[in-house]
Amino acid sequence: MQKPLFVWFFIAFMALPILLPARSSHESFPGLFFKQNRARFLADMPDSTIAVFFSADKRHKHVDLYYPYRQESSFYYLAGVEEPGAKLMYLKPSITLNGKSVSNILFLNPPSEKQAKWSGEGLQREEAKARLDFEMVLHDSLFRETFFRAVKRSQTPYANVMLYQPKLALKYPDMISSAQREFEISCLNLQIPVKNSASIVAKLRATKQPEERLAIKTAVQASVLGLIAAIKRCKPGLYEYELAAEASDDYAKNGGLKPAYSPIVGSGPNALILHYAKNTRKIQPNDLVLMDMGAEYNHYASDITRTVPASGTFTNAQRLIYNLVLNAQAQAIRACRVGATLLDVHEAAKSELTQGLVKAGILTSEEDIRKYMWHFSCHHVGLDVHDPYHSLLGQNMILAVEPGVYIPKNSPCDSSFWGIGIRIEDMVLITANQPEVLSRGLPKKVNELEKLIRNAHSKTNP
Repeated sequence: MQKPLFVWFFIAFMALPILLPARSSHESFPGLFFKQNRARFLADMPDSTIAVFFSADKRHKHVDLYYPYRQESSFYYLAGVEEPGAKLMYLKPSITLNGKSVSNILFLNPPSEKQAKWSGEGLQREEAKARLDFEMVLHDSLFRETFFRAVKRSQTPYANVMLYQPKLALKYPDMISSAQREFEISCLNLQIPVKNSASIVAKLRATKQPEERLAIKTAVQASVLGLIAAIKRCKPGLYEYELAAEASDDYAKNGGLKPAYSPIVGSGPNALILHYAKNTRKIQPNDLVLMDMGAEYNHYASDITRTVPASGTFTNAQRLIYNLVLNAQAQAIRACRVGATLLDVHEAAKSELTQGLVKAGILTSEEDIRKYMWHFSCHHVGLDVHDPYHSLLGQNMILAVEPGVYIPKNSPCDSSFWGIGIRIEDMVLITANQPEVLSRGLPKKVNELEKLIRNAHSKTNP
């Protein structure tokens, strides 16, 4: 039967919240996610071992101000705690403490009343125990006493202590918390053996669980939209930082409130600086502009790169090199299969690039590829932009695949290729079948990029 018009309007109105895209939630993962991570780590941990993890230090900026706090990734993965001054202890076998058998203990250092007025309340012990389901939560002041009491117990001998990346704290102090560094020195002075838990954590973090995959896909989608906005804006006369700002603004609008890393917008000669960070040069006609940028969502990163012609059209030399890199990336992505290794993926890109550069007369010997291919072609992405290295690929791992060619001035090739720097990078999910390119919504073919830029230019310059 025909419905009255106002009924159709009512149905459409009620359906509107379903049809509109939902706003992204920035709530942390449920406590069960972190509890299961802890259980998997404990299962892989050697017997007769105590493992300790430390939260990241606060980073001082100037006077009484600090940089925004970012938790150490493996600590967050296991604890789900975002506060500084926290520690996580595993014990295998468990010990009896305060009349309870415990295998993991969280130590917290809640802020003082004065600190809370400036920075907020912070996580309280009762909340941590209830929300994150720790077996026991103690004040940070009890950490050393608890550790040494456990070590000295004759009925539960602990042959080893495990730390995350020991020795790194002594070699690169800025990379590891001061609390871990001090603790490691104490262990060494007391001749307590210290081993590395990094390989266990790397194996766990390499395979992304459903919550992690969803967070990364959200970060990727925000990044794709941000990069599209930056590509459309790109033209001679702008400064590099204007494109970085354009992308960052779109990230925030689409759920990626934080950049996963400092944006790289390298125009002209700056495209040949791999981790260029100044972003201050004015873009010139005929420049290539390399944009390596990615958003973060709920601690999880994305990492995507596009290289585009500022004027909207690649020169013949630029187009030739671009297509060589694009073909190399296609071969590398095909190699992203269960059972392959990161080296297999890299070699697929390297082989394709080598053959292409030789055919183009840019290389005279295949052994010279390192002159123009300066970095490895893939890496894991997760809580870190460069997640811990894990060679063998398995289902639900996520890689960034990023071959690049960089030809400095005065290279032994035709001068039309001098100054070209091109990198193409996409996020790839390893599946049981074909690899899935998560960032496939971002154009990367020559004609697609040229059309995107020229159309944007024609609208701003009618």
